[in-house]
Amino acid sequence: MPASPAVSMSFSGGRPLAPAGAGLQEALSAAGATLERLLAADTQFPSLADRLRIGSQPCPTVSGLHEADYPSLGAAGGRGGLGLRQISAGKKVPLPAELVEHFNHLQCNCMMGLFPELDRAWLTIDNDIYVWLFETGANLAYYDGLSETILAVGLVRPRPGVFQAHIQHLLCLATPLEIVLLGVTMSRPAAPGGPAEMHVLPEPLFSIASDGAYVTTVVGTPSGRVFLGAKDGCLYELVYQATESWFSRRCRKINHSSSALSVLVPTFLSAAFSDEDPLLQLQVDASRNVLYTRSEKGTVQVYDLGDDGQQTVRVAALSQFSIVQAAEGVARTVDPSNFRPVLDISPVTAAESAHVQLVVTTGAGVRLYFSTAPTAGGRPTSLQLRHIRLPPGFAANATQRPAALHMARYSDGTALLVAAQSEELDVLWLLSGDAFPAAGQLTELQSTLALDWHTWALQPLPERPLVRCEPAGAPRPPLVVTQHARLPRRYVALSTRGVQVLEQLRPVDQLRALLEDAGRPDSDAVRAFFTLHTEAQACATCLILACSDAPQDAQLAAWAERAFLLYGGEPQVVAPPAGAGHPASPHSTSLLGASFHPQQVSTPQPSRPAPFAAGSPPLALSAAVSPDTSLAAAPAEVLFSGKHDGLYLYAARLLRPVWASRVVREFSPGPGQVHLVSAASSEELGWLSGQLELLSRLLQRHSPLQPPFADTVSTQQLQQRMNSYLEQDEGGRMAAGRGHHLHHQQALQAERQSLLHLRELIAYTRQVLGLVKIVTDHQTHVVTEALSREDQSALRLMTFRDLTLSGRTMCTQLIAALIGRYLSDNGSTEAVSAQLRALAPAVFREEDAISSQASEKLMAARNASSPSERQRLLGEALALAKRVAGQLQLAAVCQQFQAAHDYEGVVELVLAAAEKRDPQEVALHYYRNGEPAEDLQGRQAFRERDECYTVVLEMLSALVRASHGQRQSPVPARPGAPPAAEPADQPQQAQRQAERVIDAVLKSRDELLHVAVYNWMVVEGMSERLLQVRSPYIEPFLTRSSGAAPGVQMLDLLWKHYERSGNHLAAAKVLAKLAERHGTDVDLARRIEYLARAVLCVKSSQMQVAAAASQGEFLHELEEKVEVARVQWRVLEAARGRSPEAETRLNADLLDVTALYSLCERLGLARCQLAIVVCAGHRDAALVRDLWRRLLAALLQQAGSAEAAAPAVTELAREYRGQPAYCPLDTIVRHLEEHSCRHSMTPPEWAAAALAEAGVSLPELLSVYQSLYSQDDPLWTVFQSLYSQDDPLWTVFQSLYSQDDPL
Repeated sequence: MPASPAVSMSFSGGRPLAPAGAGLQEALSAAGATLERLLAADTQFPSLADRLRIGSQPCPTVSGLHEADYPSLGAAGGRGGLGLRQISAGKKVPLPAELVEHFNHLQCNCMMGLFPELDRAWLTIDNDIYVWLFETGANLAYYDGLSETILAVGLVRPRPGVFQAHIQHLLCLATPLEIVLLGVTMSRPAAPGGPAEMHVLPEPLFSIASDGAYVTTVVGTPSGRVFLGAKDGCLYELVYQATESWFSRRCRKINHSSSALSVLVPTFLSAAFSDEDPLLQLQVDASRNVLYTRSEKGTVQVYDLGDDGQQTVRVAALSQFSIVQAAEGVARTVDPSNFRPVLDISPVTAAESAHVQLVVTTGAGVRLYFSTAPTAGGRPTSLQLRHIRLPPGFAANATQRPAALHMARYSDGTALLVAAQSEELDVLWLLSGDAFPAAGQLTELQSTLALDWHTWALQPLPERPLVRCEPAGAPRPPLVVTQHARLPRRYVALSTRGVQVLEQLRPVDQLRALLEDAGRPDSDAVRAFFTLHTEAQACATCLILACSDAPQDAQLAAWAERAFLLYGGEPQVVAPPAGAGHPASPHSTSLLGASFHPQQVSTPQPSRPAPFAAGSPPLALSAAVSPDTSLAAAPAEVLFSGKHDGLYLYAARLLRPVWASRVVREFSPGPGQVHLVSAASSEELGWLSGQLELLSRLLQRHSPLQPPFADTVSTQQLQQRMNSYLEQDEGGRMAAGRGHHLHHQQALQAERQSLLHLRELIAYTRQVLGLVKIVTDHQTHVVTEALSREDQSALRLMTFRDLTLSGRTMCTQLIAALIGRYLSDNGSTEAVSAQLRALAPAVFREEDAISSQASEKLMAARNASSPSERQRLLGEALALAKRVAGQLQLAAVCQQFQAAHDYEGVVELVLAAAEKRDPQEVALHYYRNGEPAEDLQGRQAFRERDECYTVVLEMLSALVRASHGQRQSPVPARPGAPPAAEPADQPQQAQRQAERVIDAVLKSRDELLHVAVYNWMVVEGMSERLLQVRSPYIEPFLTRSSGAAPGVQMLDLLWKHYERSGNHLAAAKVLAKLAERHGTDVDLARRIEYLARAVLCVKSSQMQVAAAASQGEFLHELEEKVEVARVQWRVLEAARGRSPEAETRLNADLLDVTALYSLCERLGLARCQLAIVVCAGHRDAALVRDLWRRLLAALLQQAGSAEAAAPAVTELAREYRGQPAYCPLDTIVRHLEEHSCRHSMTPPEWAAAALAEAGVSLPELLSVYQSLYSQDDPLWTVFQSLYSQDDPLWTVFQSLYSQDDPL
């Protein structure tokens, strides 16, 4: 029985897309190209260094002195009276009630701070520490195991491999006498999505003496290192390890600020000569492995932790005096007091800027931007001032500026300044450039928020991305690009009265607030928002709200959708400036052109400031709309609307995280093991797919954005139409008016076409993401293991872009592997098929679902216990497979049928597949017309059918091998799927199955399948079985093949077929053709045999029916050819060894008597010449006598003696004795006797005896001899001397008579 093949699905792989597939592919390619240009454009926003003009200026720069640096949007004349809030006050949570009571026990020291990574706040009262959830005030934990006052608190990560896995964090507490590390564990949330409960282990993991170093601040690195800033101005590191060694303890403290010689200086001397400058702030730039310190006197130091984060080298330090001096030299008009004191240091991550590494904020709110490396990406070597950013209030018309600052923070381009309004109240300043991402210089909005208490701590909370916002390692784009995938940034302000959570509003949040405040979309504020952000960007922001499916946002979504339609503009055609070779409008947005630039809109707005980059050439028309002849040669611009550009922008930004990312990544669970796992999580894929679904619904709701399919035109057709529309007449004005209208109509048409492409791309991409999500949910490494090595290698390199635009085959293979996993486990595919149909209907179509059901039934049939159940399942599987036969991976499905021993089912399925792939029988027409090269459609149809028939032929070959007891080599003959499983039947069973398959084929009416099987029989050497076929297609096949094949095999089969079918005359004609064909593939012996068989066939035909005159003539012609061929055979025998060329010629053709005679004459074959003359019936006595003389001369010369010559003479004379005209006895006798006399050959009577032996009668011999003797030839004188008697003639005949029987 056949070996079980590898389980795999087998639907629609390798098959063309649906009839609309070509149009879909064109739409995907067009929209995909536009999408990629937009994705590239989102990486071209000015960087922080560009906006600070770092690099363009050789010296540090300054900003903040002009009104444009901090534009006012709330004034009556400012940008439409738009007032944007940047920050909103969230909920206020008081301190836990039980915690407030502990303030009554305060004696020495009280501190407060935040652990943002755990959503917790902390409070120390003397030697106790309390930690709680700041958003709810719940989950209060405390630690009271210390006896001394706590001076510093820090939450750090543990070093890998030191502690057990349940210890997720370390709480570092420093007192005047010791430093302890406590283990922190997090239990599972009580409710799904709720906060985890925090537990502090009661026993310290490590404890070390402080040795007089009063720790003031603690910070940790991602790798688990713990740094301590001390009152003595030194930077310490707390080093711990799992075990103690000879040279190091398990926990020790290292001073990174002192040199190796400092241990030789007495402590009282170092204290006397040193000026104490406590370290107040430590900051770690985890993206670059750099540590910054800030001291009480404003000194900033830089420590390089190395590429691996395990080193500590101080590379630079700047005192506050040096910082003020450097800043004063740049901003000479600014009071130097604004540059001190140093209030805060904040690292700038590598994702935010490659050229700026640190922001220092002073007590006046001035931000000083520093770089530490001479080149981007280099290790820190110095601390150089690059830019000074003054706070609001330094412009000429400024009315207020921050004052009395006591706290500052900088994070991701946002500066937070906390100013004391009174002893109990603070004011928060927020400065951010998120509203101006495309500005060529740093432009920020300012907002203030009153805080109800004095702030003790202010920290940004970790970001809350809904999905990965950009590929790993990519520079961070502006917020406008990623706002759809990020929740608002949050900050926590902590005081002794409670916690207040603050939210920084994204542009979409600001638009939400404007819509809610106005209660309608058609307001001046909303219109001003579109002006501020430009139509395209504002439309993309609108879509975030319009696509919301939250029930509470229903009204808001409707307003946003309305605003999108109101202010999104219309596509336009704009004439270029006179003499322009091509348009270069700074407002043009060409999504059909080479690139796209952010902040650039489609509708020109003269009042709008120019964007940061010039637009690329948009879609150009062949003539301008102006009647001015100077513009006639310049093409016009089609400018898409903000709605169009916003839709593309939003779709591009949704797909940004995955579009250029790999679909899978390698993961090694152990040595020597490499698995392919999904690069994106199932949650990310689900979120992206859901967002695309919402956008697709919005597109479906608006018919102006979605024209019918029949109304679409290609870009080339659009250009042609515009060429014809824009021909202007003599007057020009009327033509120009018509041209404007037609321009507008064609611009609308172009926009609709582009949006149609976008809709198709969104729908298909959503389904591809759905497919990858399903594969991810089913363990990607398990599914991909079923792929071939070639497919696995291709998948490793494939991005989501590739999978979407050109990866249909890979999608099919993934689905096949997924379904195959279920089938191999004997599981039902109904659930996964329904899931695939729901999430990826374009990839997994209804036919695919039917195919999976068929495969499932085939698997069940193989495991069925009863024959009846097996037959039922096989029948159902075959019926299902035949329904979708045209889209199947036929070879894989047929392998499953073979594994179930349903060989006849394979034939039925192949017949069904061939019919569905070529329903009009184009292939048959192509075949019957001789397969013309110009019939491309017929050739393709023929190939399609041939692919189907190959499955049957391979199955037959496997059965034949099994019937002979042979097995196929395990080495594959070609790349791709493994070869079809061979049947493991006994030889007799395999032979019977092969016969059944052949019978099933012969019963079909598919002529091309017959032809394929006939050819297979010929190749397999089954000619005898082929001749047994009784089919109306066998004779045309043999006739066609015999004319096309170069050899004689098909002609041999053809005459045998005619002979077996009783058509003897046709067989004779084929045999005659075989005999007469030119070439060495048939030798002369076979030619003679063919002619002989042809003669017999004609005679048999005459016996069956009354012979026509033509048959008699044909028979006579054949008989003559046989006679000549036999003579040719004699010539061939005589020529052997004499002339290879002659042998080749004699074997290659049937020669006529003239050619034969010439050949014999050239070779000196007199006997053959004589035979040819006889055969031809040529009666030329002189020629015959001459041939005999030459023949006898050669014979006698070769023999040498009478004894040797006599038999040859006898044989030769006997051959022609019955034809006197060709056997001249007188010439023969005279020549023999003359030769005998001259050479004294004995006995003298040998010649006469030889002739008598040949059948010449004595009277005839006597008459000949008497005639010769009576001529008195001198020859007889010699002859007489040989005999003793006087009469030599008597002596001869006496001898002859004595040998004869006397009568």
